[in-house]
Amino acid sequence: PNFHEQIQNTFTPVKYEFDFSSSSSVNVDSNLYLISRDGSTVYAYDKNSGLKKLNNPTTTKSYFKSSIFSYGGSIYRLGGYGYFHHKSQLFMFDFVNRKWIFINQILEDNYGFINPHTVIVDNKVHIISRNKVNNFNNKRLKSKYIYTVNLDDYNIAPYKFGYTEYAPFIFNNPFSLNNYFKVKNGIGFINNQNNRKAIIFDLKKQTSSLVELE
Repeated sequence: PNFHEQIQNTFTPVKYEFDFSSSSSVNVDSNLYLISRDGSTVYAYDKNSGLKKLNNPTTTKSYFKSSIFSYGGSIYRLGGYGYFHHKSQLFMFDFVNRKWIFINQILEDNYGFINPHTVIVDNKVHIISRNKVNNFNNKRLKSKYIYTVNLDDYNIAPYKFGYTEYAPFIFNNPFSLNNYFKVKNGIGFINNQNNRKAIIFDLKKQTSSLVELE
């Protein structure tokens, strides 16, 4: 917390025209950060002084709909879309040099995720994305895997997942604010046709279970 407080106090607050509705928010320790809609610019938020811009990126409009998350005191960015390309790269924000640092590429060259969703369990991030795309010919492919990345050593390990089997719970309105919820070791999805039914995925054990909501 002291480190992040020092970083925030380095900058003078400035008034911004900022669209909160389309930005991503993430907590690091007790600090709140906002990331611009295109995934490029990081802002620190202080309830007394407002927003503080932490970087002036050279690459903008390239990471729309990327998944933003935090782990171990750092902010990460996964995937995104821009300039007719879908991405699968993982970046970490460097608070000292105030820029995004490339960490690893999840998919093979020229392939990207479509609207990836990330879930942290222990020291691993699980990447859920039903579709990936070949940027060369713009061909969409159904994914058969959930990809996990160890955030301590950045090793990648995919495991098979039956996306179509769970379509009524997840993919009619994928990853909206209304149909998913966090659980201890994974994520739960509410059925789009019957909101009293849900399915919970234990990503640690790689199992699923149907539940009735009260």
